[in-house]
Amino acid sequence: MDKTLHTIRHGKYTYGFKKNEKSDKYEIEVLLDGNRIHGYAINDDIRQFDFFIKTIEESFEAGQTFMSCVRITRVFEDQTIEMKDNRLIHYKGGNSHSKTLKNMDEVESAVKNELTMLRCPIKKAIRILEQVTQQNFFKEKNYPEKY
Repeated sequence: MDKTLHTIRHGKYTYGFKKNEKSDKYEIEVLLDGNRIHGYAINDDIRQFDFFIKTIEESFEAGQTFMSCVRITRVFEDQTIEMKDNRLIHYKGGNSHSKTLKNMDEVESAVKNELTMLRCPIKKAIRILEQVTQQNFFKEKNYPEKY
């Protein structure tokens, strides 16, 4: 793995795993249509929990992704399935297809039958999200490309 870039296609995204020549650390880069949009370097040093407290607390602030949508991703042997609010996306290799879930029955069915998360409290999560955002979960949304 030291010299070769390993890639995984996930819909429009490509994840590349490689060793950074400058830092000599392994990293993952996220590409959208061939352009790097994000990346992570593996840190060999073990960090204490206190290092993460500020990041965790900030993720709960108004306007942060964590508090503005429902997002569930399950990786299966032959595909990945994601639910981003009421949009269900199936990724298989470089291909993807999506459908809009129009009501709570469709959401519950997708969570149970496609994501196979039988105990997921999705109705409760959606109620809480609607309270926090003051928006109807099923209203049409315009997602940014990187969402």
